[in-house]
Parts: sequence; C-alpha cells; structure tokens
Amino acid sequence: MNDDTTLDSSLLSFYRLLHFYHLDISMDTLITGIKKGSSLFLDHHRLYGGDPEVEYVGNPKDSSGYGVYQKPLVEFAQSFDLDVLDYTGHSLDEVLQQVKSGIPVQTWVTKDLETPISNYSWYVFDRRIDWYENMQSVVIVGYSSENVYVSVPNSSEIKEYQRNRFEEVFDILGKRSIFLKK
Repeated sequence: MNDDTTLDSSLLSFYRLLHFYHLDISMDTLITGIKKGSSLFLDHHRLYGGDPEVEYVGNPKDSSGYGVYQKPLVEFAQSFDLDVLDYTGHSLDEVLQQVKSGIPVQTWVTKDLETPISNYSWYVFDRRIDWYENMQSVVIVGYSSENVYVSVPNSSEIKEYQRNRFEEVFDILGKRSIFLKK
C-alpha cells in the first residue's frame, strides 16, 4: 500500500473519525472493505467510470483512484455495526450543533477553501458525474462565531477557516457530512 499521503482525503478523514472514538479499524481494512467501482475509461469518445455516490471510484492505492462520497463510507461502517449517520443536506449551523455536543463531523469542502474547480467529468450510464479537482474531506472538531476548526488529512494540524467561506464551499459541494452517533 502507498503511504497515507497519497490516499484520498475522504478515506483519511473517515479513518480519523473512526479513531476519534478509538475504534480499531485499520486503514488496510478500510481500503479493502470500501466498495470499489471502475477507474475512468474511454468508450466511443466518452469517459466512463464508477459512481462516487455508490463506490470508491478507481483504486484507492494508486493514481487511478479519485475518491468517494459519504454513502459508501456509511455502508462500510454499517458492516462493522457502527452507527454512522449520513447528515448530508443539513446546514452548516445544524452540523455545528453536532460539533457543539462533542461529535466530530466529516464534511466535504475544497483544499484551503479554494473556489471549487470541476474540470473532471465522466458518465455512469447516461448520468454525468462532475468531480471537483480540489475537493477535500475534513473533520470539523470545533468552531467559533467567526471560524471553523478542522482536522486536515495528511497532517496532524488543526486548521482554522473563516466560517462564512467554509459554509459557502460546503454548500456548493452539496452539504455532505457524516458522523458517528454517540
């Protein structure tokens, strides 16, 4: 397996979320157990691939891996009888209420809250998938009236982001979030 710095941020953040609760699930177990879909391939001048709503797109161990959204992570957790809630669609204020009660929440934003860049598209049958090149999944661990504090993958640091900008990017990327119920 490649070292963790090459892994998708969705897997790394989910791994951190599990270990916040001292759950003994290894990264290898996560990589092996997550449902995987096709890497991208060209067919009749059209790019096709897996569906990140259903499966990890490509191979998480190499450069063919794109990533995954919340639903396959929830399904993986359920296979271990973990109570993970897909909280997608809730506002940032609702997400932060979970954080206020001591529950870290995994969300999808962009690296350093850059403007989302959707320059990768492919199809799953006739449905178009738009992938954000600079997407990053993080775990919210705290907040204030002005800032959101997140655990960033590939680092042991906690980053501080301006709350309004975080909310803007969070909304653009579909208000995706998950957390483990206590």
